Amino acid sequence: MAKRNKKGICVYCGKLKILTREHVVPRCLFPTPPMAPVIIPVCRDCNNDKSKIDDYLRDMLVLESSRNAPAAELLHGPVSRSASRNLSAVVRAAKSKAKYEPVHSPGGIYLGHACTFPLEEARVNRAFSLMVRGLYYKLTGLYLPQDCGFRVRRLTASEFNEFWTKLKEIGYNGPYRLGDDVFTCLFIYAAEEPAISQWWLWFYDTVCVTVGTVPNGYDPNALVPVAT
Repeated sequence: MAKRNKKGICVYCGKLKILTREHVVPRCLFPTPPMAPVIIPVCRDCNNDKSKIDDYLRDMLVLESSRNAPAAELLHGPVSRSASRNLSAVVRAAKSKAKYEPVHSPGGIYLGHACTFPLEEARVNRAFSLMVRGLYYKLTGLYLPQDCGFRVRRLTASEFNEFWTKLKEIGYNGPYRLGDDVFTCLFIYAAEEPAISQWWLWFYDTVCVTVGTVPNGYDPNALVPVAT
């Protein structure tokens, strides 16, 4: 654990700097603090950078998961307070740019109509990429290379279920859970290059995001996934 004014390698930027404590899964996603939070050593610059996107991530996930009890508690609490002060970028976008339109899976399958609004893709991808970088360090004790690429994609429940049978055959690490119905993750990585990994992150038992990590110069399709 990082102590005050202790130097070390920041998990996020990979630089030797003075470290502080960082909650990988943001505290703002939980109505009450989790019993065993995922904490890693990062520099203050990276800590401050991530804190700027934590509330955006919370508001986005909570608005999509209002039927989940912890998400509903946040929706009627901090999210509503933030919206009332016009501080929530997600709520502002929902109010001003929402459209009722057809929704399709990445494969082109029609999933029905829904109320949609644009999200800041770069901010969302940054949030999930940092989360996976932190989880990778916490669960493996290794640092992801700084040239590692991140492929972030939202999955529907049906898409995850289609892959679930294959995933059980391969084997996986986890599931790792945090809080009651708030956060769950599982992952696999390649035997020849552990930094090639695939993650499945569930939020509020509703939103599933998959994140793949690939170091520069590697072909993830040529390597064999393993579980420990």
